[in-house]
Amino acid sequence: MKRLALIFIVCGITNFWTSCSFSEKSQFTRNKPKDSDLFGIYKPDAKTQKLIVKQNDYPTATNQIILCSDGRILFIDMLDWWKDAAGYHKQLASGNGIWEGSLDLDGKCWQIVSYPENFFHVPLHLVGQKPPYKIVLYDPDREQFMFFENTKN
Repeated sequence: MKRLALIFIVCGITNFWTSCSFSEKSQFTRNKPKDSDLFGIYKPDAKTQKLIVKQNDYPTATNQIILCSDGRILFIDMLDWWKDAAGYHKQLASGNGIWEGSLDLDGKCWQIVSYPENFFHVPLHLVGQKPPYKIVLYDPDREQFMFFENTKN
């Protein structure tokens, strides 16, 4: 089951990069951000909130990704499809781990790499060329982008 989940994630990330239009890729963060500009609480933007609640039929859009200055990352009320390759159970899940900034596989855009204790290891792509940055998640099953805004600023 873990092997299937890993294959699912790798295929999803590959699909993410190949399915992005140039304009979407051009929005990804190209210059290394300062860690201090990344700290904060990231919440779904208005469009993503509607997508989560109405289109995907989850109970709420109170999801949060918290990047702490001590290297911890917290996932609060995240959608279960992100944790479980089996898909949409219409439940929310929380977890924690550590994070670091790194270049993506192409070496062109910056992302947050998280090492969660009880979630899949997935890169969180950064959007924007200056703070406040956004985090974008991609759902390959539904071909949907979900944007999380840093609410610290």
